[in-house]
Amino acid sequence: MSKGIGLIIKEIRKSKNYSQTIAADSIMHQTNYSKFELGEIEISYDKFKKLLINLELDIVEFEYLYALKNNSSRQDIIHYFYKLRFIDIKQLNQIITDSKKYLENNSDRYIDDIYSVSKALIAVKNDNFDEAKKYAYKIWERLENLDSWYLADIKLINNILFLFPIDTAEYISEFALKQGLKYERHPEYENIFLPFKYNLVHLLLRERKIKEAMYLNEEVLNTFKEKKLYTQIALCTLRKSMIERYSNEEVLAKETLKSAYLIAEALNDTALTVSLKKEELYINSILAPNS
Repeated sequence: MSKGIGLIIKEIRKSKNYSQTIAADSIMHQTNYSKFELGEIEISYDKFKKLLINLELDIVEFEYLYALKNNSSRQDIIHYFYKLRFIDIKQLNQIITDSKKYLENNSDRYIDDIYSVSKALIAVKNDNFDEAKKYAYKIWERLENLDSWYLADIKLINNILFLFPIDTAEYISEFALKQGLKYERHPEYENIFLPFKYNLVHLLLRERKIKEAMYLNEEVLNTFKEKKLYTQIALCTLRKSMIERYSNEEVLAKETLKSAYLIAEALNDTALTVSLKKEELYINSILAPNS
């Protein structure tokens, strides 16, 4: 049985040993607050935000607790989709199964988009790029006519950026990063836009825009170092070595490449070593003189 907002707020308030008067202070009369907890009345968003402040809670934490209490299958799908870091077939198949089941009884454009992205990524894993592009363009056809993108849109498109022609992909990246300016103070800003910049480096290398790729890769690498994200540090370091090699700095490139693999070795992470080798082969192929 789902729990209403008022009931969850009541549980939080009581766990903090706060009276209704304290929770409702400077927001509404205690009588109305009591009715809100009982689910008899609704309150405005402004009042709800002030109520969360009185309870020392932010909206993100409340939404998490609400989903936890209500066992939301929709929220589960979104949660596992956002957790994806690489093309994980098992996890993608689960997302596809759950999304399909959810969509049988609900009309939900965002879950439908997650379903399409997941299908596209599985197709990529199976080397079926034609099928992958069909799913990617389904999402792009919706987004390209919008004046503004929001975080949900940006999270979607970043997963399939590499499926578009370079001109389209560059336009998408530039537009997304411009949209990101309004989110610079958002707590999830770096978690969302760092992957976008990371993927943009790939696109710049494909187009052999080496100087732009070098500067952006260095920016992303420095941020990953600050966050101590060692998998991403290793991959960016490998890219740095490829850029150095292309710029005829062979000695420096060898040392940089060695340091990338040493990170994987230190972590005893064989999957990362495999990813580094794949990345090295791929970048070599796109930067080769006759490619």
